[in-house]
Amino acid sequence: MEGSTRGSNRQFENDANRQDIRYRLTRDSHPYNSVSTEEEKEEETFLIRQKLWYIRLAEHFKKMSSERCRNTIPTYWGTLFAVFVVVGILVVNYNTRWNLPTALTVESLRTAEEGDDLFIAERARADNIGLTKIGDRVVGSYENEVLAVEYLQNLLLQIQDQAINNKSVQISIETSSGGYYLSGTRGLTNMYANVTNVVARLSDVKMKDYALLVNCHFDSHLLAPGAADNGLNCAVMLEVLRVLSRSRTTLKYDVVFLFNGAEENPLQGSHAFITTSKWANIVKVVLNYDAAGNGGRESLFQDGPGNSWLTAYYASVVPHPSGSSILTDVYESGLIPSNTDFAIFRKFGNIPGLDMAHSLGGYIYHTSLDDYHRIPNGTYQNTGDNMMALVKALANAEELETATAASTGTVVFYDFYAILFIRYTWTVGIIINILVVLIALCGPLLFIYTSPYLKNTLVMFTINFISQLIGIILGIGLAILICLITDWANKPMSWFTRQWLLIGLVWTPTMIPMLIVNAILGRTPLTKSRFGRIQGIVLQCEAVTVLWCIVLLIGLIAGLKSSYVLTMVCGFSSSALLISAILRLERHTICWLSVYVVIGLLIPILYGFWTVNFMSSIISIMGRAGSQIVPDLYVSALYGLISVIFCSFWAPLICLLERPWTLITGFILATLIILFGVLFTTLGFPYSGEPTDPSPERFWLIHTQRTFHDISGNVIATDAGYWILNLDRNSPKLIQEAVPELQNAKVVDVSCNNNITYCGMPLWKTRDIPLVNKSVWVSSKAPTINQTEESILTAAWNSTTDEARRLYLNVSGSNRLNLILVPRAGVVLNSWSLLDNVTTTITWNDRPLYFILLSSASDPAGPWQLWLDMTVSTDVDAVIDILFVSHYFLYSRLADLPYKSILNQLPPWVVPLHWTSTTKSYIF
Repeated sequence: MEGSTRGSNRQFENDANRQDIRYRLTRDSHPYNSVSTEEEKEEETFLIRQKLWYIRLAEHFKKMSSERCRNTIPTYWGTLFAVFVVVGILVVNYNTRWNLPTALTVESLRTAEEGDDLFIAERARADNIGLTKIGDRVVGSYENEVLAVEYLQNLLLQIQDQAINNKSVQISIETSSGGYYLSGTRGLTNMYANVTNVVARLSDVKMKDYALLVNCHFDSHLLAPGAADNGLNCAVMLEVLRVLSRSRTTLKYDVVFLFNGAEENPLQGSHAFITTSKWANIVKVVLNYDAAGNGGRESLFQDGPGNSWLTAYYASVVPHPSGSSILTDVYESGLIPSNTDFAIFRKFGNIPGLDMAHSLGGYIYHTSLDDYHRIPNGTYQNTGDNMMALVKALANAEELETATAASTGTVVFYDFYAILFIRYTWTVGIIINILVVLIALCGPLLFIYTSPYLKNTLVMFTINFISQLIGIILGIGLAILICLITDWANKPMSWFTRQWLLIGLVWTPTMIPMLIVNAILGRTPLTKSRFGRIQGIVLQCEAVTVLWCIVLLIGLIAGLKSSYVLTMVCGFSSSALLISAILRLERHTICWLSVYVVIGLLIPILYGFWTVNFMSSIISIMGRAGSQIVPDLYVSALYGLISVIFCSFWAPLICLLERPWTLITGFILATLIILFGVLFTTLGFPYSGEPTDPSPERFWLIHTQRTFHDISGNVIATDAGYWILNLDRNSPKLIQEAVPELQNAKVVDVSCNNNITYCGMPLWKTRDIPLVNKSVWVSSKAPTINQTEESILTAAWNSTTDEARRLYLNVSGSNRLNLILVPRAGVVLNSWSLLDNVTTTITWNDRPLYFILLSSASDPAGPWQLWLDMTVSTDVDAVIDILFVSHYFLYSRLADLPYKSILNQLPPWVVPLHWTSTTKSYIF
């Protein structure tokens, strides 16, 4: 009682003193002191305001020290801290992403020390410029088969002449024919003739029995100069060979540099080498370099199979490491519609290796914009430094001699800001993950064990666990919903050019439910439980960690290499929480917060932003993934998942703020503002025709003549038109607004006769099959085809029995033909003259479909001849449907294109791809 009275008296005295001060300040100032001058009045007014400000500040700090706010932080300080952390990480991230090494010039050699093997980016760039200026190098074109081959051969001859005495450079120009089955969800039989490869072999004095293979391809996509894909890597390989041929460095094993001439066709040059080259049998390891973008760093995204020592060398010798097992999982999932030569070397040569590619700037991949002007000089230097170090290390690695592809020895790998490269085997990863889970469980167990309220603690932990799960699910769900709203409002892919829009379309929506859930939980410990504020926050953080550890275990069971991300975030978070629990830091807010943020959150959030760099290539892929998918769904789900993984550990900290709902309101407003801008302003327009940094929409047109035959071989119908494949969600409606000729287009799935294989459309690859039903057809005049290139198919039967029949086919036309075979019900295709086995994974109308590609890199000596052996039921009349397609790629270069007016009307934010084809449908 006495203490209470004494405290009340002190409070009364303090209040009286404050009132006395204010009274004296008022009495001593104007108007009571009427003799003051104007200057004195202003000075006194300033002093009064200053003293009052001090009083208010003192009262504020006293309020902060009160019991109610002892464990909270002012909202504005917390917000400023969060903004500071995010901006700081973005600055570091941006600088690291674009901070490529300084490109060396020939002048650098003058100051180099003797023995230095310097990669000179200036020379590599000059080599690429020369190759690119030849033009698009389509397989079968004069530019690819003659000019590019001569260009590379001349450069290799110069390198050969300048090699020092203890180095030998041999050159081989190899022309091959063959075929294979390209497996996959939509596999195809890939037959080729007269494919040309340019090969160089580097040896020390005498040739060795084993060699390292370094591969690139010098052919390019139709209408694409191919500066990045893949002239860049071919130029880098030339410079590495040039330097090593003049180097005193001893190589224990030979190095074979393969410049293959048919990768885009697809993957024919690598198959030709590994199955027919005179040097194929000495190759033990391959380094494959490709590109799906035009700059940045080349990233490692596939390794092995097995042979974990390869990534160990990569981690130890490469000066600018870049790579992630996330890319491996994404690539193997089929989300990236591409393949590389690495698959061929692995399958047909049983060769392990490393697969690397450039992915930054994927907007111009396989377009006419892939020019050498867009490749930073630092990209040459970055790739060259890495390739040089890797080639020298592996060419001297004892493990190379016994290397062979293995099914075991899977490796998890990732880099941290291109400085640190972390890798470990799958077995080591399992051990690490088990330790992380155990540490994560120690935190809540220790918290529960030391709590005097065991039952209450268990109940609160369960409530927190369920609440965090609900917040995460609602966060991803809200992000998906908002992106789908933009799709339903005819504003899809608004983030395609302005990727920062994903902050308001994905990041803030995922945060809002998590913040709300934690803000509600933050009030519970103060009112309904026996915990203090910090203890409640600790319990929330423990629940988040345990939740993601469960997801981590699921990822391990599924065999996902990318689960290392959860290993990282859970490992750091659980370690920080365990340290805090052991030291009892929850009694000191600042100490606990410092340990949790610095140890538990800083490294993971840094890596989270770095991960977004790898995922940015997914954005550009959505521009060529086809209109049959909803890209906003894919992107919001993927980026939403990344957001909740890295940000759910931060969300409980909102309970430390005085006014958490103020921050939540800010997130809601940010989401609504960006959503409004996307829906009702030009902010939501997805494309850009900016010359220096384009992000165009792709427009794919094939001028086609279709001819349909009945079972007697008579022509029953013929027509012509423009087949337009819609490569993204906005196709073709945005382009139709600018090109009147396209406004009468008919959707193929409603204008097609289901009895005709894929409507008789000129499919190029099996990858195009999903695009058919969303493609459109615009009627036009028939294209003019040179008589010497006219497609012709003749057939003849040879029946050994009533059931066993052989069909002979002779086909001729352009140097790129497709045969699509669909046996009728009751018919089985047993064998053929193409390959040893008859394989397919495709069906059409519940019937197996066999997709055959017949490609010739030079004018064929005669028609393609093949036979098909089939077993036919006695009640079958028609045996097989055949769609015969002939593609005339080089017609796209004609000056008087029939569809030239359409191309001229395309907006500047559109990049076209076009050629001429004919299709003929037969029934036998």
